[in-house]
Amino acid sequence: VAGVQWGAAYRPAQSSLRIGGDFYGAHLLSDGGALFYLGDVSGKGVDAAIFTGRIRQGIQALRLVETEPTRLLRLLNGSVLETTRASGNGRFATMVLGRAHTVSGGGLALTLANGGHLPPLVLREDGYVEAVDLRGMLVGVVPDPRLGSVNIQLQTGETCLLFSDGVSEARGGPDGEQFGTTRLMDALEGCHRMPAPALAERVAQVVGDWLHGRDHDDIAVLAIRAAPTGMVMRHLRAVQEEQR
Repeated sequence: VAGVQWGAAYRPAQSSLRIGGDFYGAHLLSDGGALFYLGDVSGKGVDAAIFTGRIRQGIQALRLVETEPTRLLRLLNGSVLETTRASGNGRFATMVLGRAHTVSGGGLALTLANGGHLPPLVLREDGYVEAVDLRGMLVGVVPDPRLGSVNIQLQTGETCLLFSDGVSEARGGPDGEQFGTTRLMDALEGCHRMPAPALAERVAQVVGDWLHGRDHDDIAVLAIRAAPTGMVMRHLRAVQEEQR
């Protein structure tokens, strides 16, 4: 996508046979923008991965009729709710879903919708790490959930970071504490010049150091960076070699 640089990192839970319930993705829109998302489903392992696949397929189909993030997320909620009620498994998902467009003069305009997921972070060009005020209800639980929505402007070189609770809830350190969003924001200070792939990998590495070999939940990170206008940056996935 012109003007967008992507970066991602994924670490499945150690006990889940290298598959899990965190997911992310992006789709090119007909107007040249992009639809992107990162989320998490309840549960772990094979069952969670199957449910994740259904959600990804749902997004892929529904984006053909709706690309506004809040309305698309509401349609997805209805689809997930119908599926879970039919199967009786009571599963649900959390997700941040967004749309990105380049703007005149450079940078990106992001529209984000939140269904019960952790709010994103934004790395500004001066090095400041900003927590986005974006909340919402779980996807697939009630017919008409309250879904948060916000518009964000990224100047060239600024990055929006989405991440799963496997990052913030990773237990480690000397006392087995949760990593937390505050530690994540501290770890990102001074990283605003990093390319999106390097930034996503840094988050995964910092959390891995914090865990120090302990068991952990699925970890997923997606970075959306405003690249210079006219540049098309390919997606670069950061995955540990032994997990390929």
